[in-house]
Amino acid sequence: MLKAILIDDEQDALDTLEMDLKRYCAEEVKVISKCKSPIDGMIAIRRLKPNLVFLDIQMPELSGFEMLEILKEIDFNLVFITAHDDYAVKAFKVSAVDYLLKPVDKNELVAAIEKVKSKERSAPQREFEVLLENVKQIKTIAVKNQKEYRFFGVDEIMYCKADGNFSYIYLKDDKRKEHTSYSLGKMEELLPGQLFFRTHASYIINRNFIKKYTTRDGGYLIMKDGTKLSVAKSRKVEFDNWLGFKDS
Repeated sequence: MLKAILIDDEQDALDTLEMDLKRYCAEEVKVISKCKSPIDGMIAIRRLKPNLVFLDIQMPELSGFEMLEILKEIDFNLVFITAHDDYAVKAFKVSAVDYLLKPVDKNELVAAIEKVKSKERSAPQREFEVLLENVKQIKTIAVKNQKEYRFFGVDEIMYCKADGNFSYIYLKDDKRKEHTSYSLGKMEELLPGQLFFRTHASYIINRNFIKKYTTRDGGYLIMKDGTKLSVAKSRKVEFDNWLGFKDS
């Protein structure tokens, strides 16, 4: 029997995952704790010694990655939970660490449990180290413009702006913009979800280049180059959560 701890800042997600585990995996998994914060999760892991942890990636206080780096000793199997099929998923696919996309599909949940059970010799510490290496290696993206591809470091990109079915990439330092044949939706797929957020139908921003966030007048951002970008009303709650401002 696998003793599992569930860590997610969304109560509904915790309750649903627990219910699905009881419904579909009751003979294999027993939930011994549910935690709504990475801090509580670390305390529970140290106290209860689980052999399986379901861990949300994006949480306000710490990301799932940051929590595990603080924890250091990982002697349990990991299944990451993420709402975004973004760059991190590419890293999971070349690592032994499993992941589930929200909303969690019951068949994928059962398959993840079977994968954990089938491991003859688990080495979760090394699996996580490999995962981190793969995540950190994803630092550039290739963007198409007509018949050529240009490569950009993700930490160079301040924000992207829609241009009809195409888009502009605004870069730091030299203040230049690059045109791309990709739509803003395609750019959203390419850019890492931990750094970039689509605040509006016309904009994707890099959180490292936000200078000021004003919630009045519908909400807008001032970027470090002085550009003012709108935050759509329909995206505001999700954006606030992404930033960790759940009380705004």
